[in-house]
Amino acid sequence: MTDKEKTGELLSLIDALCDVNFAKEQNNIDGWVSKLNKVYSNEYRHTYSDIFFKIQQIMSDTLSNNDASDTEVLEVLGENLNVLGNRIDDLAAQNSDDANYKNTVSGYKKFSDHIRLEIGRYNFIKSRFTERRQMETLEKLRMSTPLLIQSGY
Repeated sequence: MTDKEKTGELLSLIDALCDVNFAKEQNNIDGWVSKLNKVYSNEYRHTYSDIFFKIQQIMSDTLSNNDASDTEVLEVLGENLNVLGNRIDDLAAQNSDDANYKNTVSGYKKFSDHIRLEIGRYNFIKSRFTERRQMETLEKLRMSTPLLIQSGY
């Protein structure tokens, strides 16, 4: 598996992790663990920029499609990161002599951490824009209130 193919697998995983049905089938989870074992073999390192652009694409698509809110998608993504991480940890404990599981645990922790960082960054920026919009609305109301009082409303 080339590095490009491994990156493609991780980007596909991010899409899969955004699906509310991801954790409903143990076979699906175990299938991704198997893929991650292949991805993280030979000390592969994902790039942060690939994760950044993928999360931004998902958020952009989510806001355009109106299928689910951005908050819902990010919550599902976070929950599924936990489910998959817990399964990887369980299987790694059962296969403690397998060096490939150790690589997978380490790689997945970094991968998961980078996704969580992007979720946090997205939520922070969103909250700042929401805060600013609210302040602008309050200022407009404050400016229009004297006019309403003067006109008898």
